[in-house]
Amino acid sequence: MATFAPAVVASTAKPWLKCFPEESIHVEMPRQTIYTALTRTVAKHPTSYALYYYGTRLTYCELLSRIDCLAAAFYGMGVREGDMVSCLMPTTPESICSMYALNKLGAVPNFIDPRM
Repeated sequence: MATFAPAVVASTAKPWLKCFPEESIHVEMPRQTIYTALTRTVAKHPTSYALYYYGTRLTYCELLSRIDCLAAAFYGMGVREGDMVSCLMPTTPESICSMYALNKLGAVPNFIDPRM
């Protein structure tokens, strides 16, 4: 019977680190969700533009309002923490809102671009 050497798992070996400068490898990342990071940005820059899409501009405050509304809609449809939700949509403001709304609920977004 043949024996095999254990496979090198990319997540353990981290081969991508060779592409980064040494000082960026050791930066400690904040332990927060992307939704929390966004709410902190909204608190600092509520009237600054967060999105510009085909002539439509959304401030951080407007973006957060849309995200919270969408999170309530997802919750109303039964989405809960730990659920995986597939979203078949192109990269639009609605997809960005969906990602943050699902993150707010603790759900895992799985985005599928229909153009692929």
